[in-house]
Amino acid sequence: MNSMLEPFKKIIGDHFNTDWQFLITSK
Repeated sequence: MNSMLEPFKKIIGDHFNTDWQFLITSK
């Protein structure tokens, strides 16, 4: 199960990072 979640967590993390940067810059 963990091996399946690893890539998923990475995708979510990358997505979160871009969203966060976008929110900060748009402010």
